[in-house]
Amino acid sequence: LPVMLISGFLGAGKTTLLRHLLSNTEGVRCAIIVNDMAELNIDAALLKNARLVQATQAQEELVELSNGCICCTLRGDLLREVTRLAKSRAFDYLLIESTGVSEPMQVAETFTLDVDDGSQAELKDMATLDTCVTVVDAAQLMANFESLQTLKQRDPDIADEDDRNVADLMLDQIEFADVILLNKARDFDAAELARLEALLHSLNTEAKVIATKEGAVAPKAIMGTGRFSLEKAETAPGWLKAMREGESATPETEEYGIGSFVYRARRPFHPGRLHSFFTSYFTLQQPQPDLDESDSEGGMHGMHLTVTTQGFMWLAGRDDMMGDWSQAGGTLRVGPAGPWFAAVPEEAWPDDERARAGIRKDFEGDAGDRRQELVFIGIDIKREMLTEELNRCLM
Repeated sequence: LPVMLISGFLGAGKTTLLRHLLSNTEGVRCAIIVNDMAELNIDAALLKNARLVQATQAQEELVELSNGCICCTLRGDLLREVTRLAKSRAFDYLLIESTGVSEPMQVAETFTLDVDDGSQAELKDMATLDTCVTVVDAAQLMANFESLQTLKQRDPDIADEDDRNVADLMLDQIEFADVILLNKARDFDAAELARLEALLHSLNTEAKVIATKEGAVAPKAIMGTGRFSLEKAETAPGWLKAMREGESATPETEEYGIGSFVYRARRPFHPGRLHSFFTSYFTLQQPQPDLDESDSEGGMHGMHLTVTTQGFMWLAGRDDMMGDWSQAGGTLRVGPAGPWFAAVPEEAWPDDERARAGIRKDFEGDAGDRRQELVFIGIDIKREMLTEELNRCLM
């Protein structure tokens, strides 16, 4: 049974897309699983209303999974429902709408789990993840990237312990997609749309980007594509490609001032100078000059918009511990990422010789694999100014 996973932030237009697809099934027998965090499943009610006008309503089934999230508390329920629908052989295609705060990778991983029915079967033997679609609200895209809000501030139904932020979640949803629908594009001219499309291409180098109005898209453009590959999805983020291949701007992204570059250095950052850099360009929630978990919120004022920064950092005084630098929109997180391999005895390295060779490739002189390697993706980034500022932070 081929499956489409539909993700997208709150209000992006996921339900509108589903209603459009149900109105244009072209004879395909569709089952639908919807997930809503709230007890009152408004999305499900809207879909039921949409089905009332369908002549083929007997060919469709709507399954509601509520009071939880299918990427965590309801993962087992999702597994059982997909298994049941696949075994029934009554449907040609399954549409799954995840909640607006779900991370699509966690839902996709459900398809690698064992089916808990005593058969020792795996879900992937009965259902195939065909396409991961992320719906993005064109009008809110940049505002959400620049937002300092947590998900809890946007949706009171979010658990109190969930400290994720809006920009991080949006980036996760965009990076994992096979198809990105740039929805609500009606009020944008061609140049504005092209700039947003170029930005999405830079964040996800593999996804197909389609501009839509009110979720209206040809079903064949997103159903039955066979585009999903977990291996490909894990390497699709633009920052990973930039780190592997070096910075590059394709002509269509360069035209709109969108690009990436990789900052590299083989000296550690001075803790005090790095802290000054953070306080100059970010508003710190928990200003700490070491690698304890801390959040830095704000934007790179004066550097223009850096949508995302990902990579590794080397901090003086913490020479055995790799630092993880992760920024999405207005939020920067810095924390420990595990030891550098230079600080680990070789007998504790992976046994696979190819893996060991890859580790050695990162070694250079006395520093071993300790380094600064940060990928910046954004709009009109002042590369020389940013490089100079980071160089000043080095020992």
